[in-house]
Amino acid sequence: MSIVNNLSLKERYEEVVRRTPKLRIKEYADMLGISELELLASNLHDPCVKLKESPIEIYKELPKLGRVMVLARNENAVHERKGTFGKVQIHGSTGLVLGEDIDLRIIFDNWKYVYNVEKEHNGKTLRSIQFFNKYGKPTQKVYLTDDSNEEEYQKLIDTFKLENNSIPTVENGEKPKVYNDPENIDFDKALNDWSNLEDTHNFQNILDSQKIKRLDLVKRAPENLAYRVYNDAVIDILHTAAERKVPIMVFVANDDIVQIHSGEVKNIRLIENWTNVLDENFNLHLRNDLIAETYVLFKPTNDGVVTSLELYDMDGELAITFFGKRKPGIPELPEWQAIIGELEKAK
Repeated sequence: MSIVNNLSLKERYEEVVRRTPKLRIKEYADMLGISELELLASNLHDPCVKLKESPIEIYKELPKLGRVMVLARNENAVHERKGTFGKVQIHGSTGLVLGEDIDLRIIFDNWKYVYNVEKEHNGKTLRSIQFFNKYGKPTQKVYLTDDSNEEEYQKLIDTFKLENNSIPTVENGEKPKVYNDPENIDFDKALNDWSNLEDTHNFQNILDSQKIKRLDLVKRAPENLAYRVYNDAVIDILHTAAERKVPIMVFVANDDIVQIHSGEVKNIRLIENWTNVLDENFNLHLRNDLIAETYVLFKPTNDGVVTSLELYDMDGELAITFFGKRKPGIPELPEWQAIIGELEKAK
């Protein structure tokens, strides 16, 4: 939906803020029936400056900023990781950042808009560079920390800022998800391919080869490949990993990026409908009430079996994935396998 009357939007925005103060910008945008980008670009919620529509070129500059906090989210989870960028590797429309702190897989196909946002929060100025796709949804937000290079940050803003700060006309909808009807899928072949995996990354190839919805395949898997567990399993594995100091990997993805945390988790907090990890370098916020089904998956590889916990939302889409910390060529941690093995199967 495009905004054609900013005054009308201003009045509507002020009314929803009056009725429900202190919400996130996404929540206000949802209430107004517009994209988060459109609300941001209106300058009603946070002051912002439009940058050139050159997301890849801007992204390549991020390692110069030093220590930052990167935020990626989907409808179910928010993933925040502090650290420094390694080299941004670009291959066509895909990007890769490999590092102990910041670990990303990026699909730039639909990235389009970039904004500089500076807002006052608890007496401090929060500075960020925020990326959005052509549908007006945030792909990733990069926040400065006390240890960031502010000189390089200012240089980046000055290089890419636009004088025209008009509200862009975003495309309606979102990236379409195309799946084959189950009756047109050879699930026996897909499950056989799963049983003979040599690399976990090839699991997606199995799904893509027949346009299979991930959960449709998982539900048909025998117990040696997957089984369902109770939805609070995520709370148990986080607490147990923290108590036993077992390093884990946490994957949160949207249509445009996969953001990964690797390491120990320490401070687990349950607040209303949210499961939270509140650590110095890693924060996770997961909406428990939006999780519909949870599964344990086993994927054979050349390094042995790789075990994951996968949470699916009300639409049957993958919300978040947990692994034991590992690298290619190294077997999975037996301590992680023990944590998963203690989970009870769903009845």
